[in-house]
Amino acid sequence: MEKIFDYVNKYGNYDFDEKALGELDMLIFSHLSYLDLSNFKDGLIYDIGSSLKNYDANNLGDSVKTAYKLLSLIHDKKRYKSITMFNYKYILTDDVQVGILSLRLLNNDIIISFEGTDNTFIGWKEDFALSYEYPTKSHLIASKYVSDTLNKNNCNIYLCGHSKGGNLALVSALRLLPFKKGKVKKIYSFDGPGIPDDIFKSMDYNMIKDRLINIIPYSIVGVLLYQENLNVIKSDAIGIMQHEISSWKVEDDHLLRCEESSLSKELDVSIKVWLTKTTREERRQIIDEVFDIFVKSDIKTTDDIKENKIKSVNMLLKNLNGFSKETRTLFNNYMKMLIGEVGTNIINDKKKVIKEKISELKDKYDT
Repeated sequence: MEKIFDYVNKYGNYDFDEKALGELDMLIFSHLSYLDLSNFKDGLIYDIGSSLKNYDANNLGDSVKTAYKLLSLIHDKKRYKSITMFNYKYILTDDVQVGILSLRLLNNDIIISFEGTDNTFIGWKEDFALSYEYPTKSHLIASKYVSDTLNKNNCNIYLCGHSKGGNLALVSALRLLPFKKGKVKKIYSFDGPGIPDDIFKSMDYNMIKDRLINIIPYSIVGVLLYQENLNVIKSDAIGIMQHEISSWKVEDDHLLRCEESSLSKELDVSIKVWLTKTTREERRQIIDEVFDIFVKSDIKTTDDIKENKIKSVNMLLKNLNGFSKETRTLFNNYMKMLIGEVGTNIINDKKKVIKEKISELKDKYDT
């Protein structure tokens, strides 16, 4: 089965007049903001290959590795080599991580790409924080960037991002003034979190939702908060690794669609129930406490889940006992999705043991 890299090799020598801009191009652009572009100087414009350099792949997260691999493929292709990059911004503080990159096509349209989260659970906590904080500091930075870009350029824009970057693309569009919203041609969110219920029902969202393309695998991130019209696509990975786009299956010039998995639906339902049963302040406290449990369970990155699945899941589930039924259900389902079928089996086995113990106690006292 083909992947995103096969698409570049197949269509890389077609310009955008010969082969129209499509979702796989936007998927590529959504990942260029993961690149280390710290050598860029403010106000200067660079060709798309200017950041191609030697790098140590062993020290990079999966999304960054994929970004460099894509750059190495596209930088000399007819389709991409005339694209220029400019206005790179990267902000990292104790509570904010935002990377943004602009790309200009030959027709003068601008694509704004927002970087997603890394593979640390501190980064994932930022996604869950959307349940109690809106707008976030990252939202405000992204919104100002897009508004300023439109002030300085008489053009149409595309917004795109992967993971948290998809959410930033969506929110930056809906926070624009109405006349600026008309300049947004498309918004691509690749497995990005949704938005709070009140924003989902707002006029601002209603004005841009017809231009929003939500693409998710059997999703872990893309079902967070409120979303609609999800395009579910196939991945050859399991669990958390489905979030990585190099696992997404491609059919000619598009991502291969499929039905949403039962695990993803369960997670979606449990998130909605949890949101209705808790206040924003309760969510803040719960999320702080749960992610402290990740740290205490020695689960600091997604690699920790991959390397020691059984120990990681058992430690986390053991520490969830003090939470409400809705919170336990949510994070049980989240852990199932994180590690795929193995997680489901572990959790089901634990339930089976509990039922057996209850049955033994019942038999004992009945006799």
